[in-house]
Amino acid sequence: MDFKHTASLLNQWMEENHMTKTKLAQLMGISEALLRALLKGDRRITSERLTQFAEITKIPRASLLGLSDKELFAGYSVIPRGGTELSTANKHQIQQIALLLNEYESFK
Repeated sequence: MDFKHTASLLNQWMEENHMTKTKLAQLMGISEALLRALLKGDRRITSERLTQFAEITKIPRASLLGLSDKELFAGYSVIPRGGTELSTANKHQIQQIALLLNEYESFK
């Protein structure tokens, strides 16, 4: 995850929407200190926090992550190690697994 990209988008959104860090932290149910640490990259942004940011800002998770559509499978990013390309068969398998994960998460 590119913390600088994510923080840049979030800071830009806050500025455009006249949102203070205090108010955003309140909306998220976290301390302002934690929000500042997340935006500085001192704390890791978890999947749950990323979802909170996306829901509040209406910025898609993929955009917050800096991912292109070709790197997404049903909302999940897949980045092969070593820069190798995925075969068509592997892409299809990954898409099926991602769709199943989406179904599973909808029941939580």
